[in-house]
Amino acid sequence: MNIVNKLTLRQLKMNRRRTLVTIIGAIISVAMVTAVTVSVSSAMDLMKRVAISSDGNWHMRYHDMKAKDIAILQDDENVDKVVVSYPVGYSILEATKNSDKPYLFVKGYNQEGFELMPVNLIEGRLPKASNEIVIPEHLESSTGLSYKVGDKIKLDLGQRYAINEETGEKEEGALNQGYSFVRNAEGESMETFAAQQTQEYTIVGVTKKSKEEYSWSPAYELMTYISPDEIPSEATVTVSVLLKNLNVGIYEHNAALGIKVGIEVVEPNSELLACYGVNSDSSLIFALFGVVGIVLIIIMAGSISLIYNAFAISVAERSQYLGMLASVGATKKQKRDSVFFEGAVIGGISIPLGLLAGFLGMSITFGAINGMFKNIMSIEENLHLVVSPIAVISTVLISILTIFISTYIPARRASKISAIEAIRQTTDIKMNKKKIKTSKFTRRLFGFEGELALKNLKRNGRRYRATLFSLIISIILFLTTATFSAYMNRSLEMVVQNTNYDIRVSANYRNDVERKVELEKLKSLDKVEKYSLLETAYFEADLPDEMTPSHIKEFLGGIEERGYFYNVNLIALENEALKAYAQSVGTDINLLNNPQTPAAIVLNRAKFKDKETQNYRDEEVIRASINDKLTLSRREWDEASNEEKILDGEEIAFAGFAKEPPMGMGIQENDNTLNLIVSEDVLNTLMKNSNEHMGYEISSYPTMYLTSKDPFGLQKDIQALQENSGNPIYSIYNIYEEKQTSEQIQTVIKVFIYGFIVLITLVSVANIFNTISTSIALRKREFSMLRSVGMTPKGFNKMINFESIFYGLKALLYGLPISFMIMVVIYKQLSNSFDFDFFVPVGSIITVIISVFVIIGASMFYSGAKVKGQNIIEGLKDTNL
Repeated sequence: MNIVNKLTLRQLKMNRRRTLVTIIGAIISVAMVTAVTVSVSSAMDLMKRVAISSDGNWHMRYHDMKAKDIAILQDDENVDKVVVSYPVGYSILEATKNSDKPYLFVKGYNQEGFELMPVNLIEGRLPKASNEIVIPEHLESSTGLSYKVGDKIKLDLGQRYAINEETGEKEEGALNQGYSFVRNAEGESMETFAAQQTQEYTIVGVTKKSKEEYSWSPAYELMTYISPDEIPSEATVTVSVLLKNLNVGIYEHNAALGIKVGIEVVEPNSELLACYGVNSDSSLIFALFGVVGIVLIIIMAGSISLIYNAFAISVAERSQYLGMLASVGATKKQKRDSVFFEGAVIGGISIPLGLLAGFLGMSITFGAINGMFKNIMSIEENLHLVVSPIAVISTVLISILTIFISTYIPARRASKISAIEAIRQTTDIKMNKKKIKTSKFTRRLFGFEGELALKNLKRNGRRYRATLFSLIISIILFLTTATFSAYMNRSLEMVVQNTNYDIRVSANYRNDVERKVELEKLKSLDKVEKYSLLETAYFEADLPDEMTPSHIKEFLGGIEERGYFYNVNLIALENEALKAYAQSVGTDINLLNNPQTPAAIVLNRAKFKDKETQNYRDEEVIRASINDKLTLSRREWDEASNEEKILDGEEIAFAGFAKEPPMGMGIQENDNTLNLIVSEDVLNTLMKNSNEHMGYEISSYPTMYLTSKDPFGLQKDIQALQENSGNPIYSIYNIYEEKQTSEQIQTVIKVFIYGFIVLITLVSVANIFNTISTSIALRKREFSMLRSVGMTPKGFNKMINFESIFYGLKALLYGLPISFMIMVVIYKQLSNSFDFDFFVPVGSIITVIISVFVIIGASMFYSGAKVKGQNIIEGLKDTNL
């Protein structure tokens, strides 16, 4: 170690506080970079495990190939393992609750299949012989058949074939699990079963439902073991391969293999391959690493701008020392290298500690958000901390680059310091009369101490700007994050706004009568607090000019030949619900219950956005009076004339008008839709008559809306009701769950956003503290001189306080407008997806204003207290060496 480096180490030890603060700042910066790289590697690992859990651990799949060609794949030098899937056959169920799922389907896997495919064993063991089988756990609840491990079952196995509707003959080619049970328009079966063999199996285990058994699949899937040697050579199999080496060349290589085995298209496991960075669509990888790159650039920019201050202050503090080195022959290179050596020492300490801090921080973070993350992503896999060699190497290289850039300018400045300039201290303090001049107003308003404080800031321009820059960066980062979070909150509110229910349920039946019957069953569930059954039929109408509001005219852009086009929803409420709703809006219920003279309550309210103010306002949807009428219609395309044809139906009168919707409905936004509330009898009559008049089949769609004190418990009860029936009756939409999921997404995002801002702010605070305290320490001689000419402790405190105020005001003067401009940019970006009014997070602005003065005040108070009590003579002798 040369003499200059030894002296540099001595300077670091002598200035322990500044060195410690610099190291802390660097540690936090390294921790942030570590958090990003580790998050990427952990996320890729999670995606990999989720892909394997969902679809299996394979890379390429060959569908419908001959069993005799399996050996070609096994012999390929890049193939590690081969999974063989063989459709043994279907078997007709003795009993089933679901008429669209009347079969069992037996699928055979080789040993690798049970190792690599997503087979989740719950009880027993996996098959090891061709006469052993595992059954799915939902088989009993869905069919009523009670099997247990050790039972023997005999199955007549065969294939399904579709029946040609015109000839009544069996179609060529067997149907697989991808084809639902075949029915005609009347719901009659249009498939036949051909038995081929009888096989007895011993049940050796119970598994979770197979991922390849879809809701529309016609059979419950059972699995058995089969050796490739036992499969007939001409039989069709599906083969999935796990490859040894992954690179972009695998697509071309496996396409060539496909040609060898008679397969034109080879299916890649795209989700899994993307996790290894091997994807035929490279844009996905570029997009992913592009986002990571942007985040790293932001961290580096913030860290460099802040850590730079520490080294710049170090050079200013050591200017006399560097000047003395120059006076005894130190070269520019030696002076420059002394700063680089200081950076190397700081990096040597901070990088290992930063890595450990980043690993620990992300481990704690992942542990805290794992539950929410699994719920949001609907996965069973945990988010683990994965420390890959690439992540560590990337972090170290980025951290070294950050520290090098932070030291470069101070190092160049150090190399230029001459002996005379350093000893005279003319570099940092500029005594330009014009620059340090203050107005008479300053003296009158703030007194002598305030004027002196302002002059001090102007004299120490470089240190002043460094402190100011740190403050401005902190303000901008904090307010940007707070704004993004606030706008995200507003977006969440918009997702769940106008909902007066917790759960929405529709029924999956072929006609509206069956759908309604199934939905009626939900009323009796214990956890239902309130319910509303709405039955909707969709019509259209053309409104005359006098009935159409101006904002609708503007929205539509112009009138058509018959008038202004409207979508019309006829919504029927049950009798008691309609009676209560009619009473709430002051409408005679008797007017609504007469099918001979159809009448409706008009929900005459919608939200429209003002183009000038960009604010939403409530507007009416139609200009009409009681007893006005509307002709319902439908549009259809006439193939003969090759033009649109309008079919007129029944007329309906307006019996009343409402501003608030019934339970289950919301307020329209920017829409030309007219919602008419009618009775069930009126809806049925209008549909029947319209079908006769228009020759157009109109159906209604019933939907049940429910509220509950325990929405999740109610959802489970509905799902249990569905499972017991054996049919996929209900489509359930839990708006309460969506709201909670959105809030959890928001919480997870906030954890990362605020984690980032806290770390950046800590770096900012550390550097602000370092800048201010060092600046005060370097002014010991100045303060001693002021005290020697009569400045009292009270006057000294006033001067320090005024300096704090000037720092804060100047930082806010620049930081707030810049932050406001960024708020506008964020709003413009989000408003493309969410329509909400621009607003400023006032609470966050107040918080940042208070925080700025607290941080500056605390730093000035701490530093001032250290120099205030020093001996005047010793202070005058201070040379900062």
